[in-house]
Amino acid sequence: MAGKVQMFCFDKTGTLTKEGLEFYGGLCAHANDNKAPSFDSFVDSFSALPDLMRTAAATCHAVAEVEGGLMIGNPVDIEMFRTTQCQISATPTAGALDSIVVPDQGLQLDVIKRFEFLHSRASMSVAVRDPRDGHVHVFVKGSFEKIKEHLDSSTVPDNYMQAANSMARQGGYVLAVGHRDLGDIDLSDMQNWNRDDMENGSALVGFIVFKNLLKPDTPEAIAKLKDGSTRTIMITGDTALTGVFIAKGAGLMNESATVYLGDLTKSGELYWTDVDREEVVSQSVIDAIIDGRADGDVELAMTGKAYNYLEDVGLIRQYVLFTRVFARMLPNDKVSCVQLHMERGIAAMCGDGGNDCGALRAAHVGLALSDAEASIVSPFSSSDRSINSCVELMIQGRSALATSFAGYLYLILYGQTMTFLKIFSFYFSNTASSNTWIWIDAFINTIMSICVAYSGPAAKLSKHRPTARILGPQVLATALGTVSINFAFLAGAFGWLYSKDWFRCNEFDSSTTDIAKWWLLSDNYEASILAIVCLFQFVNNAMVVNFGFHFRRRWYRNYALVFLWAVYVAIISIVLLAPTNWLGCRFRLNCGSKSVLASEFDLHPSFSIEDYNSDLGHNVIPNDSRYELWGICIANMCATVLWQLIFALYPVHSTLRKKRPLRRLQIKL
Repeated sequence: MAGKVQMFCFDKTGTLTKEGLEFYGGLCAHANDNKAPSFDSFVDSFSALPDLMRTAAATCHAVAEVEGGLMIGNPVDIEMFRTTQCQISATPTAGALDSIVVPDQGLQLDVIKRFEFLHSRASMSVAVRDPRDGHVHVFVKGSFEKIKEHLDSSTVPDNYMQAANSMARQGGYVLAVGHRDLGDIDLSDMQNWNRDDMENGSALVGFIVFKNLLKPDTPEAIAKLKDGSTRTIMITGDTALTGVFIAKGAGLMNESATVYLGDLTKSGELYWTDVDREEVVSQSVIDAIIDGRADGDVELAMTGKAYNYLEDVGLIRQYVLFTRVFARMLPNDKVSCVQLHMERGIAAMCGDGGNDCGALRAAHVGLALSDAEASIVSPFSSSDRSINSCVELMIQGRSALATSFAGYLYLILYGQTMTFLKIFSFYFSNTASSNTWIWIDAFINTIMSICVAYSGPAAKLSKHRPTARILGPQVLATALGTVSINFAFLAGAFGWLYSKDWFRCNEFDSSTTDIAKWWLLSDNYEASILAIVCLFQFVNNAMVVNFGFHFRRRWYRNYALVFLWAVYVAIISIVLLAPTNWLGCRFRLNCGSKSVLASEFDLHPSFSIEDYNSDLGHNVIPNDSRYELWGICIANMCATVLWQLIFALYPVHSTLRKKRPLRRLQIKL
């Protein structure tokens, strides 16, 4: 399946971008009694943030520290906690879930209640006791869209969404932070609180912003995939604007592309906005894109809400192949999105986290850039966290598919050559010698079919995918062309034989031989010509299917096959061209009974030879005729190779593919 992938879906964080986030800064809000709430200036130093924001960053997480100082948890939480330079106490206060030590203040904050991050709410919250005043403080953080629903509206500036979107548009990973001061509350009163009791009514503290930088080799890898006729798509749980920013930087879409983002209003209506101009566009503009009537380079993106809405109303299939970025997608949404792509073609998924597991398992091809849980469910995994692993997977997949078809074709050609050998044997009532049969089956067919698979993958991803049609044009061109040429030369070899004076009046007559000695029915000229021509064809069939450098290495880089081919051709040539020798007599070729060889050719071999089972007593071909027959066999080999190179694979095949292309999935790369 990896050899036929048409669409590659990617998670963003840790896949297209670096695994860890880097602290970028904070934007805090404040509310005055007489003025509307507003934002302060952006601060890029953590130590310059207000105490409340620094306390939230130190406590509102689920990071745990194991033996050796290793931190485990959400990568965002880990990076945020490291930025605070706080420590997790190995011996938390009695009744506390965790105790956070703030070294520069000599302070220990106790986390007494925690609701961990939930994908459906895109938020988490903690209750923290401050020993300085005994108050219990609630901190809530998460997606800025979701957190806004739980905030006290009187603390939210009017430009809340504009400020968050502006930072997301620049590639920022934006987390909103809310706060409630519960005062000196009895902890038992909080035991039965649910998330809404904890989080609702919080006052906005501000935004913490991280930068999720692209991996250095991501743009190069994406360019290789697109050059290999593979559409690339992003399916992320992050914000849409951040996703669009990363998609442009990674090369999934052009930097100059116009992007229309689909989302839902509070009343549940679908609307589209121009990401760069921040203007609402009409549905007719989107319909023109779906119908292929759009002008210029236009891409679509949508949020998880818009995706679910279109899925519910049954329209998502119209949009899926035109959408480049799917944002704010829950794990189940990722699975559904991948499955929709699978309905239209061969789809692959690449991710690194636990929230990608479902999609990795559902896809035709899943690649986990992880050694953790994602690698367990994914068919493929890579310890190298580079997107180039996807390129390598595609190269290997296409090579494996091409090699499988090469083996398939070799066995077809073997079967057809064997059929001709049998048909001619039945017609002339003879057969090849027993040693010839052993050599064909045990050495030529078995070993060369193994060597066909030794061809390595191509150095780079090809523009086209290899065929997967067992009766497709390319397969039929190779099989029918090679078979026809082989038959023509085999028939031509017998025509040449019947034109020779030394053969006429020496035709084989099976009625004059001992049929019980079937293994000696090769002791005649007809069987010799049949065996020699077919042996060359059996050997050369492997070379014919060895070509195909688009997906595999050049034919001469399959060293085992080329070496074996040369050895076998040399052996058959020696049997045919050399004077009567031990090897030829073992195959009952260019040999005869000892008495006949002595009387007619003045040859006195020292090795034993079973008397020939024919009136003539030998099948020695005259020297001049041997070279003529060898030339016919070499011409046969050259003709099949040229047919494969010119017609089945390259110039003619490429021209026909352009003029009469097969029906394929039409998608924008």
